[in-house]
Amino acid sequence: MTFLLSRIQAFFFAPRSATGFGLMRILWGSITFVSLLMQWHDVSRFYSDAGALPMSLAPAILRWDWRFSLLDVVTSPNAVFALYLLLLGLLLLATAGWKARWTVVASALLLFSFHERNPLMLAGGDTLLRALGFLLMISPGIEALSVDRIGAQWQHWKKDRTLLPPVMMPAWPLRLLLWQFIVLYGTAVWYKLLGTMWLSGSAVGIVLHHPMFAGAPRPLMDVLSVFSTQLAYGTILFHLSWLLLLIPESLLKQAGVRKGRLKRWILCAGLLFHGSIFLLLHVGSFSFAIFAGYAGLLDGEDIEVLRRLFAGRSKRMIAVLYDGHCGLCLRSIFTLSLLDAFRRLEPVNFWNRIAKNKVAPRVSEEQLNRALHIKRSGRFWQGFDAFRELTWELPALWIVAPFLYIPGVAPVGRLIYGYIAQKRERCDHKTCGIL
Repeated sequence: MTFLLSRIQAFFFAPRSATGFGLMRILWGSITFVSLLMQWHDVSRFYSDAGALPMSLAPAILRWDWRFSLLDVVTSPNAVFALYLLLLGLLLLATAGWKARWTVVASALLLFSFHERNPLMLAGGDTLLRALGFLLMISPGIEALSVDRIGAQWQHWKKDRTLLPPVMMPAWPLRLLLWQFIVLYGTAVWYKLLGTMWLSGSAVGIVLHHPMFAGAPRPLMDVLSVFSTQLAYGTILFHLSWLLLLIPESLLKQAGVRKGRLKRWILCAGLLFHGSIFLLLHVGSFSFAIFAGYAGLLDGEDIEVLRRLFAGRSKRMIAVLYDGHCGLCLRSIFTLSLLDAFRRLEPVNFWNRIAKNKVAPRVSEEQLNRALHIKRSGRFWQGFDAFRELTWELPALWIVAPFLYIPGVAPVGRLIYGYIAQKRERCDHKTCGIL
């Protein structure tokens, strides 16, 4: 009995990294925000009493069992639009992770209210986003990758120049999410096999030429239709592959298969499958909602695999030499450490002579005191050029990196950096008087 209870305890409550759920919160909030933002001009028409579905018609259309919607009582167009604006604001806060628990719960409940007020407007992506929102509501660990955690990280980093370990959570939310996907794909393949088009191989060709769903040029659709049978059977096999994740890990090991690796291959197939759907068909937010859910399935091992994969060409450490007596410099290095997803940065306080001489023995402290220096593969960069080089190593800054090479940006950037570097002594750990 004790053995059984310990196995149950481990199955549901073994600690897992919450990084995947933190990433899912970010994607869920941003995708839901964009999806709702596209309804800006139609909010009153879709959800108010002055629109297409007034509450007088609701009993004939809406289900009433296990139903919740604030819009049953908030019915005027102006009040509905005010709730809509509130929902958009809450979704932005939930995405950033400000008061993550409360903003996720509030935004999810408001999302349910809008969806239940007029389900005629819902598509598959909306339904999946609602399910992900509910799971985020009840799951611990959603403060991972949040602004809420930055304060605690800063306090910890000031003490020993290291970041806190990843947020952990029990295993049950991840298992619930996995079972949600197994049910989703399992029921999808079940209904496909009940008909004849998928078994005959004609279903994909029909969808590719459907006037409502086709989203790519007709010649491309014609070419792809030649492979309709293979694509139809491949879709069925992809759906069935999710059922393999129900097999106990011990049995998979006997077959020489690691469950974590199997899951990653299935997720990669899903990215290819749903990415192709997004590029070829008009399916709304469904593909993005799927990708948000996939992020939640990533555990600590998966995160490490992704980190090694995307570290790519430059697995060598990058030394970042900074002024350990400067408050602005300390905050800058702390920010870089937070953004260092690939863990390649090695901060070096150049006032520590032993550490400095290991990295830059021929560079004087006077030179280092003028600007931030980085060293990679024996080569040095400093100031704005060092920052520009670092943007390629920090995924959060990849979107900025190309703009820093526009003609004229570098000279202006060097001037701005030089001005800030000269005034940085005015900054301490709490305040900054540069401006």
